[in-house]
Amino acid sequence: MQLALPRLQRRLSRQEVARAVLAEPCHRPSLGVLLVERLTGVVELEYVPDNRRAGLHLARRVLEVSAVVDPRFTPRHLPKARTTTASVCPVWDGDRDARLRRELMAWLTVRTHDGAQPISTTDLGDFAFDGDRFRLMDRQSGIWKPSVLTSALSLRTTYRAPGQPAPYEDRPGSDGLLRYKWRGDDGDHWQNRALRSAMGASVPLIWFFGVGEALWVPIFPVYVLGEEPAEQQFVVDPDVGRGLIAPGSPVEEHLRRYVLAQTRRRLHQPVFRATVLRAYEGRCAVCSLAHTELLDAAHILPDSSPGGIAAVRNGLALCKLHHSAFDSNIMGIDPDFRIAIRPDLLAEVDGPTLRHGLQERHGERLRKLPHRRAEWPDQEFLAERYATFLAAPKAS
Repeated sequence: MQLALPRLQRRLSRQEVARAVLAEPCHRPSLGVLLVERLTGVVELEYVPDNRRAGLHLARRVLEVSAVVDPRFTPRHLPKARTTTASVCPVWDGDRDARLRRELMAWLTVRTHDGAQPISTTDLGDFAFDGDRFRLMDRQSGIWKPSVLTSALSLRTTYRAPGQPAPYEDRPGSDGLLRYKWRGDDGDHWQNRALRSAMGASVPLIWFFGVGEALWVPIFPVYVLGEEPAEQQFVVDPDVGRGLIAPGSPVEEHLRRYVLAQTRRRLHQPVFRATVLRAYEGRCAVCSLAHTELLDAAHILPDSSPGGIAAVRNGLALCKLHHSAFDSNIMGIDPDFRIAIRPDLLAEVDGPTLRHGLQERHGERLRKLPHRRAEWPDQEFLAERYATFLAAPKAS
């Protein structure tokens, strides 16, 4: 049913709202009005224009903020026969739900080149299931449960530039597994219930990590293993701890180290790489090489050290040659972003790669830095690492 509603130049009448609720649009963005969610008396409507790029949309909770549509509109204006989500958008069975998750993860694998590249919000809108486009994340909050599913489909952690506080602190716990904060303080909020349902059903989710404005690295599959109500958070496993760790139980040190290492490999490394390469616009900081398949995100301070955080200010985009030279202390970078090559290498004669790739870089400043000064390499980190370079033993 196609609804021809006005483009929000006036409040929608209660009759128009009722028609929208009865329209059964589910997840189809081609319709003028989407019924996004309808749980425990909360009705949420979203306006989607035919031109998606216009970006104009309405997201209102009619019960909670009744005046946004029509001051006279109340739940009694909805026919009683249509008082449940299932009667408007029938909930899918488990087989279709599982097929959606499999096809989505296969699609993300292809679109991100098996996790090597991030994906934009616009490109995420291309996903279609059974011939219809299907939204993959919530535009306003971190937990997304489409109305046709019984459990959450995805999580989202937005990117915050260095120095900007994150709205939630999603951190690893003492067991090495990740934590994801509740939506708000109410454990019975429908989005928290959606994650709790995913935990009970042991269904896989996608965790979208922001690495820039409207740019994401999807980590999948992840599972909700437990909940810590006192801390208002869920225990999330990036598919490394299932069967090994029981939430709330003591974890032996060797197992904790294993889980931390695997979590770093599956989550922190791809997010760190995508964030750093995005900041440096896909170019090597030393030689400006622009082929991302030949670039790495190098830590200034190793991630094994106390200060070795997986943040853009502890990173440099380097090509394979300069990354190896940096890690092996053949090349150093001082706090003024000036490049130094180990003295014995400067005196060596060994062909054009050594001459052009390393020796000629000595004394130069970095050729590429992020546009945002807040994302430049931390000068204190560079100073600490440069001291290590100067103290490193020289070849005899």
